[in-house]
Formats: sequence, structure tokens, C-alpha cells
Amino acid sequence: MIKELEKIKNCTKCELCKVRKQVVLGRGKIPADIFILLEAPAKNEDIQGRAAVGKAGKHLDELINLANLSEANIFIGNSCLCWTGEGNPKPTEEQLRACWENVATLLKLVNPKFLIPMGDTALNLITGKNGITKNRGKFLSMRSELNNGYEFKILPTFHPAAVIYDPQKKNKIIEDLAYVNNILYPEDSNLEKILVDSIDLFDQMCAEIYNSGNTLSVDLETTGLSIWKDKIIGVSFSCNWNKGYYVPLIVREDEEDRNSELTSFWVLEDDAIVRKGIIDIISHKKIQKTGQNLVFDRKFCKKYFDTDIENIVFDAQLAAHLLDENSKHDLGVLALKYTDLVGIKRILEKDLTKKDIKAGKFYKADLSTISDYGAGDAIAPYRLTQDFYKEIVGTKFEDLMFGISLPLSDVIVDMESRGIKIDR
Repeated sequence: MIKELEKIKNCTKCELCKVRKQVVLGRGKIPADIFILLEAPAKNEDIQGRAAVGKAGKHLDELINLANLSEANIFIGNSCLCWTGEGNPKPTEEQLRACWENVATLLKLVNPKFLIPMGDTALNLITGKNGITKNRGKFLSMRSELNNGYEFKILPTFHPAAVIYDPQKKNKIIEDLAYVNNILYPEDSNLEKILVDSIDLFDQMCAEIYNSGNTLSVDLETTGLSIWKDKIIGVSFSCNWNKGYYVPLIVREDEEDRNSELTSFWVLEDDAIVRKGIIDIISHKKIQKTGQNLVFDRKFCKKYFDTDIENIVFDAQLAAHLLDENSKHDLGVLALKYTDLVGIKRILEKDLTKKDIKAGKFYKADLSTISDYGAGDAIAPYRLTQDFYKEIVGTKFEDLMFGISLPLSDVIVDMESRGIKIDR
């Protein structure tokens, strides 16, 4: 390895050998599970001989930390290993081509499981694609002419410098890094996501809910976002830190055709048993309920089950808004920020387009995928409730949460379900 690195340090393949002070190999462990590929070293990095030590580098270190990644598992390098001159201009195509042999040598030595190109330059170099915004967070293939038998996965994201001028990109970078972390080092190997596909399993789930004494997290999966034209495809429950259930109600007639008609998952007599059992649980006045944006779920319950979710004691989204009104409050962001359940919606990406996911057309996914997603969608609010409750109770937010936000949600559900009379 020393011989290969010395060869890179003495590189004279392009005119940058006359500009640089030294070749910046990178920083981090060799070998490493993750290779983060940036653009080119800045002037201070050329002086120090280490990659990512400037302002963008400090942001990168923070992002790595927030994604719960260990620097012991990461190597950080550049697409061009030499400083490009005053003003740090982007490396030219000729400079990148000249440097590729050196980058390829580093890739071979580091032997990563994941390559994360950060920014447009690294994205284009590795995949041939342009536009980091439309390609971030996707698994991509390497340029065929560059692929020398590499077996690592490629998942690009924004350059850390993007956070400086667009702070909204911070959460997206963290999400991408955390997603890689979760794939490489899953913390919840004992997580149980159970597809309730028999009456015996349904009875087992009901017994657990009634006997646990814990707050119950409830979540619905639907064919879309409109209570007037969409339907409930399944219901998820969790009353346990590590366990969630998904109860399917309707599925595609043809599992191979994502646009096929929907039909009941259960035979007629079992369908009636399951629906009654779900209604009994959600309307039970002694079982405390929680969830994420339960206004949405309640509207569907009132329309299709002809009952409301009773005894709601908490809502993770309402709590998150009180605690930090300026951040995003969707479940994926909250789960990433406060729990180790990373990339919840990404579970759906193996079956669905981002357009379908945004429209809530989860029924197009395979049943196993919907179940995995749905159970996680119940576990996450259960965990968030435990954490947020401690931050709300005994603070200035307690009266706002339990005296205004939760009661007001009752009014909103009625308004959005029945409509509002407008005087003309």
C-alpha cells in the first residue's frame, strides 16, 4: 500500500503538479466501509495535506456525527487530488481524467462497501449523470468504462458546502448518510414488524394490545390522501418499543400488476371479524392512543369505519411543532432526528416511484413492503411519544399541548370531515 500511495504523491499527470503544494490523498481509515468522494482540495487543505478540513469539511464532520456514523469506518477523498489554484475553481474534465487512475487506486485500497459521491462533480465523475438534486439518495451504477470490478454500492448526496447557502439541505444529507449507516450497521436487528395475515395472528395482536397497558400507536395506510375518493388499505399498531403490526384490509388482485384492481385481503367472514376487531380497538375508551398527525387517520376512520379514534392522549407531530416550530415535522424527518429508525419511506422506494410515494399510492407496493413500512410507521410515533412526552410535561408547552393543540384537533377533524358552511 505504501508503494501505491507514494506513486500518487509524486504524480505529474497534469499541470496541477505545478500549482499544488502536495497531493492530498484524503483522510480516514484504509480500508474503510464508506468512501466519501468530494470535489477537490481547497488551498488550506493543500497546505495541510488533509482532505475536508475547511469550512465545508467542518460541516461534513457535523453531518457525519448527526447521522451516527463513526469516522473509524470512513475514508474521505476527492475527485481531483490536487489544489486547482486561486479561487478553488472546479477541476476541468481533463484534470479529472488525468487524476482518475489515482482515485481508482485509492478506491482499490480503501475497498469500501459504499461510495458516496457528494456534489455534482463527484456524481458526474462516478456515474456520468448530471444534477445532484434529482439523483441524490438513489442507488446508481458506475460508469461502465470506469468500473474495474468494483462491488461497492453508490448513493450520491449533496456536497457539504451546500449547507452553507441552503440550510434545508442539511436534513437531506443527514438522511442519506444515516440510511447508509442503517444498512451497514442495523441497530434494530431485533425489531419485529409483523404482517397479520391470519385470524390467529390477529387474535394474538388484539390480546397483546388489550393486555399491555401501554399507549397504543395507530396509523392507517390508504390509497391516497383524499377521504372522499381514497380507501383504507391497512391499519398498523404498536404498543411496544420494538414491535409493530400491520393488518391488511385490501390488496391488489394481481400482485404482479401494480395497477390492478383492489380486493379484500380476507375471505368474507374473516373480513367482518377483522374490521370489527379494529373498530373495537380504535374506539375503546380505555386504551390510550397516540400517533403522527392523527387528524388524517381520524378522518378516514370516521368515513370508512364510522367511528373515531377515541382517547387520544398524544400526537407526535403536534408535539414536534411545539418543540421546534421551524423544522420539518413529517415522520421521516422526526424518526431520523429523534430515533434510530432511519429511512422509513425509503422502504417503499424499492417498489414505488417518488411520485407515487408523494401521492400516497402505497397500494402499488408489494404486500411485504407495505407491511414493513406500515409497522415501522406505527413503531416510530410510539417511540417519539415516549421522548416528546418527557419534553412537554412540566414545561411551558404542557398547557399548549393538552389544553389547545389536542382539543383543537377535534374541531379540525369535524371541519375537514363535514365541511364548513360559508355565508354568501
